[in-house]
Amino acid sequence: MKNICLLMTLLASTQLLAFNEKNIYYENLKADCLRVENDVFAVDFTELGGRMMSLTFKPANVNLTNPETIGSTTENLWNIPKSRFFLREKPFLFNKKLTEDSYVATFSGNQKGGGIDFLNVVKTYTLQDNTTIIKLDYAFENLPDAMSALNYAFLLHHNLGVLGEETTYFYPTKEGIKVIAPHKRPLDLWVFNPARGWLGCAAKSGKGVAIAMDYAQVHAFYSWFSKDKIPTLEWRMIPMSIEAGKQAKTSVEFIAFTGLDAVCGAGNGLVGDIKVLKAAPEPGDQVPLKVIIYNGKAGTVQAALNIRKSGEENWTQLTTNTLEFDKFGTKEFTANVTLVQEGILELEVILANGQDELARLNQIVNFGESDQPWVIAPLIKQRESSIQQINLRIFDNVAETPHIKWGKPLPKGTQPNVLALTDFQCIPEIAQLKQRFDFNVKTTYLPYSGLSQALANPIYSLGDTFGLLTGNDVEENLLKALDDKHDAIVIGGLPWKAFSQKARQKIQEQIKNGTGIVYIGPFDPPDFLGLTGKPTTIKATPSPCENPESWLEGIPFNLLGEEQILAFKPDKDTKILANAAQAPYITEKNNAIAILYKANFGRFGDQAGLTPNLLDFYPDKESQHELYFSLLGK
Repeated sequence: MKNICLLMTLLASTQLLAFNEKNIYYENLKADCLRVENDVFAVDFTELGGRMMSLTFKPANVNLTNPETIGSTTENLWNIPKSRFFLREKPFLFNKKLTEDSYVATFSGNQKGGGIDFLNVVKTYTLQDNTTIIKLDYAFENLPDAMSALNYAFLLHHNLGVLGEETTYFYPTKEGIKVIAPHKRPLDLWVFNPARGWLGCAAKSGKGVAIAMDYAQVHAFYSWFSKDKIPTLEWRMIPMSIEAGKQAKTSVEFIAFTGLDAVCGAGNGLVGDIKVLKAAPEPGDQVPLKVIIYNGKAGTVQAALNIRKSGEENWTQLTTNTLEFDKFGTKEFTANVTLVQEGILELEVILANGQDELARLNQIVNFGESDQPWVIAPLIKQRESSIQQINLRIFDNVAETPHIKWGKPLPKGTQPNVLALTDFQCIPEIAQLKQRFDFNVKTTYLPYSGLSQALANPIYSLGDTFGLLTGNDVEENLLKALDDKHDAIVIGGLPWKAFSQKARQKIQEQIKNGTGIVYIGPFDPPDFLGLTGKPTTIKATPSPCENPESWLEGIPFNLLGEEQILAFKPDKDTKILANAAQAPYITEKNNAIAILYKANFGRFGDQAGLTPNLLDFYPDKESQHELYFSLLGK
């Protein structure tokens, strides 16, 4: 810290061609920042994390980040929880390089702790004179001392917006451009289906900033809104494995602009908007368009406007325009479009310089009230993770235990294929079930969504690579398990909300295609179970209904003891197969069965299994478990 402060002091009064430097004391940091200034920007850098604490855009007279918080350009690793905001407080080494028209600031650091002892981060900012673009180049090095490839999943975190003005945020997704207006901000936002490599925000005054990144490296977008003056624009990068002594690189571009109150696309110093100038057009109407292009530097840009009806494959070029920028600023052109039938007309403006494509703008016009989806097809395929995928679906049968063979052996080739999903701490119960019946049972590692989540991040080894198990690993293995067709799926005690939307959809697709499901102890039953009400817990002894189903014969309900039952009300189409006091105990709707004993255990009920939580002093507990396995097997 002292060295960089001394450097700042020495440079404070130095005239550096188009750029000036001086040191600014930040009370919230209790440290000096280095202010680099020209006619376009005044940027305050701090050695703590090599961050931009302030980003003043002079042509708009506005700050594009909030100097009272953490500023912009912070790095986390989403596969290493300890790294969260770790780097932002660590001192980075500073170097600079000057030319006649550019200022290059480099910050580098290898920090011990935070789970990233072998990671060296190099951040290089380039400010070019007479442009409204700041380029940030990253080099992430896995140091030779690691002596092994390590897995890194970077999250790049930026506080960006128009300070002091209500700002709208724009996210390009495969279902169109998602818009978050100032008065409709959520607490936070995840976008798991990005379609382009940019994010943007703009105020009604036309001031704003866009950020462009390598789309092929983007896993998901994220923003934290809460009540912050400036929200975050963040993205998770696709996980990568970096060999010892090697680097991974990526680049980011900040484009400050004026003259745009919305963003339809950005990249290579360009930001643009396509304005539809007729509200609620009907089929056959002529709809005027205005295309506004902001260029952060001087140069020539060719703009080609293409159209197609939603659902069609081929585009039709409507018009081309050559735009000459003698300095940074906006240019615009107009066009008219129409559609005879009701439907969505897709618009795409391709911005290029000769053969080099620079950016694309996307918009739609809805003629009538069509409910056709807006689809933005990705231009390039996102990279596959270079991390070796750990296989969490290897099933250990566990040492066989004494038990009763409840089922008659089935002929080979006729055994049902069962996928059993429960808390990883109860996988031995899945093995016990398999030992008693002729099932082909598969499972995957799943942590319960409660307190035992802390147990879900062990370090694993995979060949010469080791890493920290993440939620991403767990999710990918679950989705792969659900890609296979199963005769039955058993879910033991896990809440429905614990499964991602993708996993829920895959489970429901399997049920729709004939897979049976046995859901044990659902606290939040999904619709396909046909149960309603809050999960009231009662104590009751299970018993069969009158005229029980034939497959329930042989289950000695009279031997089962009093249990904790989740008392739900069945829908009119839901059949009750067994009761417990005044509540259903086993229900059936179509090919979905619910067994409603409480299958959670542990001090906080944060673990789940296939059988009820029988207390240690329960009489003849082993025999009781045999009865429950017979029930599950049936």
